[in-house]
Amino acid sequence: MPAPFYSSISFSFKPLLALCGFSLCVQAGCEAVPHRATVYDSVCLSVSDGSLLPVFAHMLGAKKVRQLLQTKCSCSDSCINMFWANSKKGGVELLEIRPEQLTSQDLRGEQISVLMGEPYFSTSLLPWHSLFFWYCRTALAGLLRPTATILPCSASLHVVAVEFQDLWRIRAPCGICEGFDVTPMDEMVQRSLDFRESREAEPHPLWEYPCRALTHPTEVMTFDFTQCVPQEPISSQGLTGRCHGVALWMDYHLTDDVTVSGGLTQPISEQGDCEWSRHRKQGVYFLRSAWDSLGDGRTGVSYSFTSNIFRCPESPICFHKVISHNR
Repeated sequence: MPAPFYSSISFSFKPLLALCGFSLCVQAGCEAVPHRATVYDSVCLSVSDGSLLPVFAHMLGAKKVRQLLQTKCSCSDSCINMFWANSKKGGVELLEIRPEQLTSQDLRGEQISVLMGEPYFSTSLLPWHSLFFWYCRTALAGLLRPTATILPCSASLHVVAVEFQDLWRIRAPCGICEGFDVTPMDEMVQRSLDFRESREAEPHPLWEYPCRALTHPTEVMTFDFTQCVPQEPISSQGLTGRCHGVALWMDYHLTDDVTVSGGLTQPISEQGDCEWSRHRKQGVYFLRSAWDSLGDGRTGVSYSFTSNIFRCPESPICFHKVISHNR
């Protein structure tokens, strides 16, 4: 077995490339791949956009490494340039094909022993859109060895009730602004909030928008990537806290003890201060009107949503309701 690659690996970028998931990929590769996955002398398939994981697997001595590119985009060009810069192009085969169209002939009769991903996709807007990796894993089930390793092996959806310092203003009426009455615009904006699209979560990089947590973060859904996507929807409902907005993010569990978070990077402080990942956007669900939290536990936020990735892999989370109420 070769020595761990991270003791001697160096990367050269000619020209300098800004790969989409670079920081998550390095963390995933340096922590999870060398210690857990059976990469040496294995057949690996990577399903992600702009990922360095195929290079890591090749340097670990994988028998064959393939990168699945579903669409021709800037990420695929970046991968090709990066492989050339590191003299690894011959070690990683790029397949421009969708997962459900991949056949044993494309793999030259080889079965996949390690399926990996960050996961990151250039088309993902909300955190749970990267659950498309689970759909890909299911589509590739017939090409996997019975003992195949899946990285990440699972994921979880988390929520926390927050009070925003400024972000809530994007939906708040202005009234009189610099001497101008913009009430007609306010009324038009409020009417637009009645459309279904306005009752869904929005992607926002929360590290740019200070907020204060009003509750502890709560895990509300888990997704087991070692199993195929269930045909029946996964539902979750419960009581989470008090707020005028709810932040949502995904954590991906590469192994039982290695987790890559797309949300909070540090525990919430006693004052409720939050530190968010700068490499992924989080989902934000705004309530129609703000609720003041007095800390007496009398007001709360209930949620109800469903995951149906089997029927809609590109947008797998559906919000039924997120409402405030008095207890």
